[in-house]
Amino acid sequence: MAPDSFTHILRVLNTNVNGKEKILYALTAIRGMGRRFSTICCKKAEIDLRKRAGELSAEELEAVMNIVANPRSYKIPDWFLNRQKDVKDGKYSQLVSSQLDTKLREDLERLKKIRNHRGLRHYWGFTSLYCDATMHNRPRKFRISDPCELPGVIGYGFATAILAELVGYLLIYRTASFKRLKKDFEKYEPPSKADGEGESGGSSGKKKDAAKKKTFEAEAGRKMAVIQIVTGILTFATMIVSINIVPKMFGKAPAGVLPFEPPSFIRKITQRGLEDAAPNEFSPFFIFMLCQGSVKVLVTKMFGWGPTRKMSMFKPDMEKVFKTA
Repeated sequence: MAPDSFTHILRVLNTNVNGKEKILYALTAIRGMGRRFSTICCKKAEIDLRKRAGELSAEELEAVMNIVANPRSYKIPDWFLNRQKDVKDGKYSQLVSSQLDTKLREDLERLKKIRNHRGLRHYWGFTSLYCDATMHNRPRKFRISDPCELPGVIGYGFATAILAELVGYLLIYRTASFKRLKKDFEKYEPPSKADGEGESGGSSGKKKDAAKKKTFEAEAGRKMAVIQIVTGILTFATMIVSINIVPKMFGKAPAGVLPFEPPSFIRKITQRGLEDAAPNEFSPFFIFMLCQGSVKVLVTKMFGWGPTRKMSMFKPDMEKVFKTA
């Protein structure tokens, strides 16, 4: 065969198949297809078992996939299939690739709903059968799927967080107005009950102090609102950019498994960028978000960047701020 027509990597059923291997063994890379099932599929499609996977034509490959999708129509016996007498529709089929995960998840959810013993043990995180009923049999813990990808995700999270903090430092924290505001907040004391009484009736000194505090609060409120808006825009921009970059860099596969099933509203964060994932699996983007938050806190404490505790505790009346602005 001409080298131009040889395919080194075939993309079949969301799986990379090595074209250099014989078709009999190459198809076993697809989940749900063993050597026996790939043998019978090749024989039904009248493909030479000594052929390499990369030598197959598009018609031969399509014939094999048709047999995998409809094995009973090609007289493959029911006992040969891995999904026999389905609970919902009673059909016989061969599950491959992501179909296996979907059906397994549906079966486990059904067992949990009917409070089956095996389903309850899955829910609690124990082994489904009493395989190792000793002190070693403890609930599942936080697990990382691919430890090699973890340093890359953490490194990317740290780099983007530090970059965002540097931009915030250059635009806000190193300016003279912010440093002046920081010094004013060190001298500032929140108004007390005595100040309220001084406004209604009291000495002229107390009235002046109360008026000064009011004007300072209005000005500080405007400045703090601007600072919060700018830092919010920076954080939002890094998140928007990373939503598209992280799945491209680290793939759409789950990064790990949580020891519990989070609620549906939290799952929107933990499973951002995943497709057909189990409820307790989390994405690389979730690790990135954790890194972002931790780096922000570390940088603020180590270098003294950003608002102080007194500044962050100060909550301006936003209606008054925007009216005066």
